Amino acid sequence: MRDSGALSTSLSAITLSYPQQYFDAQRFVADEKLAIAQLRHFCQQAVGEYEQQRDFPAIDGTSRLSASLATGGLSPRQCLNRLLAEQPQALEGGRGSVWLNELIWREFYRHLMTYHPALCRYQPFIRWTDRVQWQNNPTHLQAWKTGSTGYPIVDAAMRQLNATGWMHNRLRMITASFFGQGPAD
Repeated sequence: MRDSGALSTSLSAITLSYPQQYFDAQRFVADEKLAIAQLRHFCQQAVGEYEQQRDFPAIDGTSRLSASLATGGLSPRQCLNRLLAEQPQALEGGRGSVWLNELIWREFYRHLMTYHPALCRYQPFIRWTDRVQWQNNPTHLQAWKTGSTGYPIVDAAMRQLNATGWMHNRLRMITASFFGQGPAD
């Protein structure tokens, strides 16, 4: 709430309607040494299969480092250094190059948010999208959030997120696309 240019916030006015949920503590260990060990294991053992397995949610084929990266437990630079220490051919398109490319895309979008802060304020990156008529349907939003849209892959992904606090990257893409585009009325 603004009052003569100054920002004042009353904590009693803020309500967070998130239910208390159980999240698998083993998945989100806030321990730098464990995150580094997980990174090392992935770069040594699993990065070679990443390209073939990353798109299949039923296969444990991702790095599962997204939470550590998102919270700052690991930096992209640490990931790059570890990957190149274990898989130096990644820079030339060899083993590990697909995961390296995913890290680069992640950083590209982080930089977009840094250098185009309007993106954080509901302003589009591409101006013509201002003319898009977005839906404002609270029923559809609630169905999406609770995993009851009637679209099995979207529902399974959202239920997984609600139950565990984690969602496979491919499912994040599907659910985000569904959130932004559909279902049609």
